[in-house]
Amino acid sequence: MRINFRGFRFDKSKVMSILKIGLPTAIGGSTMQFGFLLMTKNVNVYGATAMTSYGIGNKINSIITMPANGIGSAISTIVGQNMGAGNVKRTDKSYHIALRIGAIFLFVCGMILSRRFIAEPMVRFFTTDDQVVPLATDFLSIMAMCCWTNAFYNVTQGLFQGLWAYYDNYGSRCNTYLDIQIPYLMGMLPCAWNGGRERVVCGCSK
Repeated sequence: MRINFRGFRFDKSKVMSILKIGLPTAIGGSTMQFGFLLMTKNVNVYGATAMTSYGIGNKINSIITMPANGIGSAISTIVGQNMGAGNVKRTDKSYHIALRIGAIFLFVCGMILSRRFIAEPMVRFFTTDDQVVPLATDFLSIMAMCCWTNAFYNVTQGLFQGLWAYYDNYGSRCNTYLDIQIPYLMGMLPCAWNGGRERVVCGCSK
């Protein structure tokens, strides 16, 4: 099989449509990753043990947050379809049902995963280091207990994605990721700054 680009021409309208949808997504994704980069930078100043614990805790916690991400992706399609059909009430109902499912699922799973007798064996699956295990277990327990709030982020992000697809087709503007992820980053910045400030106050260093 060979791909022949002879006679290939860009369709300006399709390219612009791709950019209008893809650019906010790219900027939003980069913004979120930049926030995680700042958090990682501030954890790194505490040394290899803290960094390893942070990585292990995040990886294990992602096991229960992945379904919430899936719910967020699904609601974007449902919102787009219902808005396209002019059924705003069903859009609102779908959003709130997805929000409840995501929040309840993450709350129940988070409460289970936050128990030390469950968290510690899962951490030991990745490492047996006596310094890493207690730190990673504490981090995982705290994070899992609070992860139910991710449902609001994921489902609301899916809502905005669905609205973007609908409004973009009708010539309106809706900054999907920017509306959600820039405030998300702005919430991370004080945390990152406070982490560095605490390090100076405590006299912690590498």
